[in-house]
Amino acid sequence: MNLTRIQDIHRRRRARLLFAALCCLTGSSAAFAQATTPAPATEASEPVVKMEDLETEAGEDPNMIMPTQPLQGALGFSKDLVLTPRSVTTISSDLVDKIGIRDGDQLSRIVPGTYTVNRWGIAGSTQLRGLPADTYLRGMKRIDAQGNIRNVITMWENVEIVRGPPSPIFGNGRIGGYTNYTPKSVRGTTGRYLETSSGSFSGVIGSYDRVEAQFNYAQPLSIKGMSGGFQVFGLVNDSESYFEDNFQRDRVLQASLALNLNPSWRLEAGVIYQRAINAGQAGANRVDQTSFDAGTYLRGSALVNLDTNGDGVVSEREIQQSRSLTGTTPARPLSVSFGTVSQLRGANSIIGAPQTLINLLSTPAYASVAATAQGQAILAAGPIRFADGSAATSLITNLNNTPAGFFLNPAELQYVGRDWSLVAIEEKADGYTHTGYLDFIDDSDTDATQKLQFFYDYQYQEKESQLPFNQRQEISVVEAKYTATRNATNIPVLNKLPDWVDLNLLGSANLRFSDAFRIATSGDYDHRRDLVRGYTPTDTFASFVRTGDSSFATGEPISSNVSSDYMETGLGAMVDLTLWERLGITGGVRKDWIDITTDEGAQYARGGTTATGSNVAAASTGVHSAPRSISNKDNALSHSISVNLKTPWAGFTPYYTQAKASSALTGTFQEVSYSNVLTGAILAEASLKEAGFKGKFFKDKLFYSTSFFDQIRSSNVIQEGESYNRSNQNKGMELELRYLPTRHWSFIASATRLMIDRVKLDPTQTRTAAVTANYLGVSDIKDANGNVIVPANAFLYGGNAFVTIPNSDARYDKFGQYPGWVLGSFVGYSWDSGFSASWSANYVDSVAASSELPDLLTLPSYLTHNLTVAYDHKLWRASLTVRNALDEEYWVPNNGSFGGTLLQPGLPLNFELSVTRRF
Repeated sequence: MNLTRIQDIHRRRRARLLFAALCCLTGSSAAFAQATTPAPATEASEPVVKMEDLETEAGEDPNMIMPTQPLQGALGFSKDLVLTPRSVTTISSDLVDKIGIRDGDQLSRIVPGTYTVNRWGIAGSTQLRGLPADTYLRGMKRIDAQGNIRNVITMWENVEIVRGPPSPIFGNGRIGGYTNYTPKSVRGTTGRYLETSSGSFSGVIGSYDRVEAQFNYAQPLSIKGMSGGFQVFGLVNDSESYFEDNFQRDRVLQASLALNLNPSWRLEAGVIYQRAINAGQAGANRVDQTSFDAGTYLRGSALVNLDTNGDGVVSEREIQQSRSLTGTTPARPLSVSFGTVSQLRGANSIIGAPQTLINLLSTPAYASVAATAQGQAILAAGPIRFADGSAATSLITNLNNTPAGFFLNPAELQYVGRDWSLVAIEEKADGYTHTGYLDFIDDSDTDATQKLQFFYDYQYQEKESQLPFNQRQEISVVEAKYTATRNATNIPVLNKLPDWVDLNLLGSANLRFSDAFRIATSGDYDHRRDLVRGYTPTDTFASFVRTGDSSFATGEPISSNVSSDYMETGLGAMVDLTLWERLGITGGVRKDWIDITTDEGAQYARGGTTATGSNVAAASTGVHSAPRSISNKDNALSHSISVNLKTPWAGFTPYYTQAKASSALTGTFQEVSYSNVLTGAILAEASLKEAGFKGKFFKDKLFYSTSFFDQIRSSNVIQEGESYNRSNQNKGMELELRYLPTRHWSFIASATRLMIDRVKLDPTQTRTAAVTANYLGVSDIKDANGNVIVPANAFLYGGNAFVTIPNSDARYDKFGQYPGWVLGSFVGYSWDSGFSASWSANYVDSVAASSELPDLLTLPSYLTHNLTVAYDHKLWRASLTVRNALDEEYWVPNNGSFGGTLLQPGLPLNFELSVTRRF
């Protein structure tokens, strides 16, 4: 089955999904049109609100910090945040604006548990409690944005952040938690329509040629006696970047409609389009602890020019042919694991230079390099060996057999001052999404509600890179969900319960179709390029996205050609019981079923016989696996139980929650691997234990929340594999405090304590982590005075060097990258004259940059400060935000096993000026 055939199958599947969605939407719309009678024009079937009413409400809380609206997203029942027995935070668009948050990864400034590591320079999905999290839109699960599509946080009306696995109403979901976004709507978060039209236009300029414009317009309307309104929001962003050769282009368009169909039923519908284009970035390369501490960068281009045909790019065939220069035959000559961690003997335990490098410098082609001081030092150093003279191990043998592509040119080696604006750029990441929702809601009687929701989400992304990881992916989702709640007073028999018992029931059913497709290549040789020098033919790799050439001979073969097509169905039920208006008990159960087919097209396999040894020179296509397809089914049960007690002391409300939730073992683009479908290990299980307390007092001027959690991937990881659901146990504490002593002052404080351990790994398996030559124990080559002539790391920066970690080695059970402590604070003051000022600070503890190796690279702790001053006068608002006001130098780890050698530098001092005109 060729690539075109796979793509055709995928397009037909997507067409079926779209057709199913249209049938559902059309059928439901017709049914409601026939069944409903418009509300009389004289009857106020929905409350309206004037703009001055909103201004009065906002005047009491100008920064909108206090959680006042009932919470819907955490459990499914409409409950006050204090009475919701989960760790939840709500953030309004007003607060986002006041603090100057622009991307989802900046939520950690004030929201506990949201610290997010860098994913190729694109702020997509927010991570929660050190784990990947799901993203919802109005309670419907979106396609995971990950590091593909930027999450423009200012495009939303508000966001609920729920930490821990989802409630049974939401279906299977990740253990970390989820964010539930509400688009801008004419009803907003108040649940009331505007009486008159309103809108605003904003213009933003800032550091690094930041230019952004936003438009927002809301209009009440009446159609044949049915009251309602619509809202339109648009955003255009054309900005450059602190990082050289990077940029950000965003286009967002939202439109929503809300309409009362009759006194009971309401329609809410909307569409969202987003286009995001940027360069993407692997991060600052060639980072090790010594050069990081010294603030230096090792310069030097690759010694061997892999572009042997002179076309300006390196093809896969040219990569494979490079092995003939040294006689070594690894399946991946630019990606090698040199040994296991048990073989490492510490710093400077190995001396010498790779024998293959010595051999190269001894040939006429490299005589000029050998004649330099660095070349002579390498020749004099002799081959790699243990410094104490002990017998060689496979680590020594592998280092002596290092493939030719790994070496930097010794003649060019020098340390220079590090410029953190220079990063390994992936050229272009171009993605877009379009989303639609149609909800029919009956909540006129809060004791008997029902909601019928239809949802469609689509994501397309191309990543063009000459590093050279490239991908093209397309994902579609269609979902229908029905939810109903009933109070016991509306149910026979139960309506006879005594007055001190309040019982609410919830039932939910959903049907969800997903279709995920991706073609991609492998290999990110991020250290090969000298960032000061820039692109050269030997570090510019072929890109099938850029040229369309996926051939072995002159292009980049497709190594991942996978599609998954699956249907999920689920039934859930919940009970919410309150006794004596103080003791709350909430429980739920849910059953999920999944029916899936995964297809693999022909995929390039580097380990094939014609891609190794002497045959590589004659290979014209490389070896590709045969296409295959597999189908299977799985099911899982989720359940939860929570208890909380409202005490008479300062609003103190302790709670406890215990839950198990199913989670689909999807990968980075929502696929399920062939091996998982084959074995039937499609749905995994995560468990949560959480205890905490919340409360409000000082006449609801002070809100506090503290939680202690222990959550774990609890199902059989050995049988299921890791996939994108990590086999971790995450423990910690979260604290949140919001205080509004007067209408002038606003205070927020947050704290997160997090500890992550690997658990349940298969002890017979291994994993790998990126390393440097110094970490493997190789010493720098020095002169008689102790001056470094040849840094040992130059032996391996031309490719990807790894070390193998047995899962049975408990020394590496700690999961790095996520700091032990993260603290956030915000203080705001508003004058009656219209002026306001705010300060926020964010402290992040020191952290191991690698997810696998705690001693590879440690990043220092940092404290950043942000300042905002603003002035509101009638219809105008102007604000100036200064981020990182004290110009603190800081870094964020890169996601995954490369995190110890690649870093995402934080932005230095930068500013943003925004002017808004309301009308």
